[in-house]
Amino acid sequence: MVRNHIFATTITAENHEDSSIDWRISELKGGNLIDKQANLPDIVRQQCLSIVNYFRLNYPSIDFIKDPHRRYFSLELNPNGQWAWIEQIVGYPIRDAIIDTLLAE
Repeated sequence: MVRNHIFATTITAENHEDSSIDWRISELKGGNLIDKQANLPDIVRQQCLSIVNYFRLNYPSIDFIKDPHRRYFSLELNPNGQWAWIEQIVGYPIRDAIIDTLLAE
C-alpha cells in the first residue's frame, strides 16, 4: 500500500506440497512462483485502509494468506515493507506512488 493506494498481489507456488504453508519453501526448492496483480474483496480493502490510517503509515506491506474457503487471514503489518521486487515482477507503479506521496507533504 501507499497511503490509500492498494497494490494487491498474489503469490502462488507451484510443484511443492510444502508451499501451501509458505511460498518461500517452494522458492528455496527451486519451484516456480506465479506473481500477479489481484483484487481484494471490498471488506478486506476497507480493513487495510482502516489500519493504515489508524497507524498513520505511508507505505506499509500487509501480508495475508487465503484459505481454501477464500477467507483472508492477516499475518503481519510491516510499516516499511519490501516493495521493489513486486513492482519489478508485476508492474505496479509503487515507486511513483511513493514519490508522489513524499512530494505532497
